[in-house]
Amino acid sequence: MTTVWGVSAAVGHGVDKNDVLNLKAVTAVITLFVTLYAARLSDRLGRKPVFIAAAIAGVVLAYPIVSLLSDGTVWGFGLAMLLGNGLIQGFLCGPITAYVAEQFPARSRYSGASLAYQGGSMLGAGFTPVIAEALGIAGGGVWLIALFWAGLLALAAVTTFFTPEGKNRVID
Repeated sequence: MTTVWGVSAAVGHGVDKNDVLNLKAVTAVITLFVTLYAARLSDRLGRKPVFIAAAIAGVVLAYPIVSLLSDGTVWGFGLAMLLGNGLIQGFLCGPITAYVAEQFPARSRYSGASLAYQGGSMLGAGFTPVIAEALGIAGGGVWLIALFWAGLLALAAVTTFFTPEGKNRVID
């Protein structure tokens, strides 16, 4: 949402393209460090608690982030990117690699994890910006887009809750 649709929305609402891309680069670096921190945190607390907490934070912040992405100001875009990309995405990405790998037995781990990542990328990165734009065009504005984003994050939190925690499991 923030990486593709958010950049397009900000530029479409009048934020200078250079400012948008510079802020996107800065928040990408922040995301890197937050992801590393979240990964270490998931080694101590578990993958599920870190991921679910990040998803819940994303649900709570969905409307403010989407509003800031499309408010037409460089500072609004920067804050939205810091919250949505830097923090929420960083805390979601930190535990996800170990979490996905721990869901599959050794004989099918590489294939299972690859299918999960590639399927998620195709559906998420491929269709999410298009759906968000369509919701905005349909007249729902930021409310429908935020509701869509919050719904996806809520679904991720609920489904993660019902999967096994693999932090202490010995994987062969």
